[in-house]
Amino acid sequence: EAVKRHDRAAGRLDMLFFRNFLSGLGFLGTPAYENVFNATKRLDRRLATLRGVEALRLYAAAHGAWPTKLDDVKDVPMPIDPLTRKPFDYRLRNADHAVLATPSSGENERADMRYVFTMALRK
Repeated sequence: EAVKRHDRAAGRLDMLFFRNFLSGLGFLGTPAYENVFNATKRLDRRLATLRGVEALRLYAAAHGAWPTKLDDVKDVPMPIDPLTRKPFDYRLRNADHAVLATPSSGENERADMRYVFTMALRK
C-alpha cells in the first residue's frame, strides 16, 4: 500500500513541478524503497516465527512433549506467517524432535527460516 501511495505522490510532484521531466528520465518508481519494505517484511516474519517458537516451547513445558500439530497449541496464539499469510509448516519427527519452518515465500532463501527442536531428557 505504501509503495502505491509513494508512486502516486511522486507522479503528482513530477507533473506539477517538473512537467514530467523526472518520469521521462526514468527516475520515478520505488526501486530504492523496495529494499526497505522487504527488510521490514523479513523482520515481521522473523518476529512471528520466534513467537511460534516460544508458543511451542510453552506447550512442551506444560505438556512434557511437542504437539502433534499446530492446532494443538491453545495456551497462547500461534501466529501465521505475515509474508505468505499461511500457517507455519510444522512436523513432528518423533517424540523428541519437531521442526517449525516458514512456508516458502518464493523470494530468496534469506527470508525462509527453519527451527529444529529437541526435547531434553529430564532426570
